[in-house]
Amino acid sequence: MSLMKRYELNPVLAKDENVFFERKTVFNPGVIYDGELFRMLYTAGSGHGELSLGYAESRDGIHFTKNPEPFFTPDPNPEAFDHGTVDDPRVTYLDGKYYIVYAARSI
Repeated sequence: MSLMKRYELNPVLAKDENVFFERKTVFNPGVIYDGELFRMLYTAGSGHGELSLGYAESRDGIHFTKNPEPFFTPDPNPEAFDHGTVDDPRVTYLDGKYYIVYAARSI
């Protein structure tokens, strides 16, 4: 018996060509429920090779409202480890704190 069921009207989140940091793609979310809201971090692509993290929230886990600004962007310093892209966010709640991990790479 599965506790999870795939939502028939996927995707629950889609790119928005009018939002500069997610014009090309939206994918690979990490979601956590805090007892009141489902909070989602997701990978967003502008189409220029850069990936950023977006933020969305939902009361029911299906209908999400996105923030129009990126949650986290690559570091502008060319020497930084996450200068090129940030993607694949995951969120964990542990000992009263939220921890976010993500993949990063230079271009």
